[in-house]
Amino acid sequence: MIMKNIKLKWIAFFLIALFITPEFYAQIKVPPLSPKSTLVQRVGFTDITINYSRPSLRGRVVFGELVPYNQTWRTGANEATVISFSDPITLNGISVPRGYYSLFTVPGEKEWEVILNENIFLTGLNGYNESEDFLRLKVKPDYLTYHVETLTIDIGEITQTTATLMISWENTMIKLKIGTNADTRIMNEIASTLDDPLSKMGNIYYSSAAYYLENHKDLDKAMEWVDKAIEINGQEATYLFLKARIYGELGLYNKSIDSAKKAQKLAFAANNSSFAEVVEKHIGKWKKM
Repeated sequence: MIMKNIKLKWIAFFLIALFITPEFYAQIKVPPLSPKSTLVQRVGFTDITINYSRPSLRGRVVFGELVPYNQTWRTGANEATVISFSDPITLNGISVPRGYYSLFTVPGEKEWEVILNENIFLTGLNGYNESEDFLRLKVKPDYLTYHVETLTIDIGEITQTTATLMISWENTMIKLKIGTNADTRIMNEIASTLDDPLSKMGNIYYSSAAYYLENHKDLDKAMEWVDKAIEINGQEATYLFLKARIYGELGLYNKSIDSAKKAQKLAFAANNSSFAEVVEKHIGKWKKM
């Protein structure tokens, strides 16, 4: 009787395991080897979004082995990498309309080809059709002195109007220059605003002068505008420091130092020691010029 009960228990256990084990294992979740990533970056007035999966080296040799040279690569893992632009941009000087694109590359030892394809509903290269390519451009790779374990697509070197798209993995990086329409929009806004007699305020002249300085435009016009800001609002530390920086860009270092010292005095009077320290660093730099 005891043996019979033991056999029945084993049979019952076997049947339970047979039907329950698949469900049990189906609920075990592990992180993906190539996790998804989303990068959102504003450049100028343009929002750039990149959705991609990020494989890691895990001891493998990538370029030339895992990713063969001179063959189209999904530039990621799993679904196609997708990049979108909320406004028209330029990529290495080539115009790209706003919209969504899948991103592919053809790695080479001395040259890469970068591809924007108009079909974004792809899994890897499945369904990829060269006839749907919007753009193909060639770039030279940079070989890094450091190790990049996980594929990284990033946007850096950001200015008010431009940025750099960077793809790096293992010891290789490629860069593409992104241009936006921000400069045109800003220049048009400056012109229309300063043409309006009702909007000619000190801070508008100041911000216009600052934009001209930061973007290496007409420095004489920038000086005219900062002087106009001072005329309207009086001598303020930020105005005088901007004027000092414009003098510095023009190579007039004695005038830079004189204007900067006035700005520093006003900053100390306003108990703004952190701003005064920034001014002091510039004074030290101009004294060495």
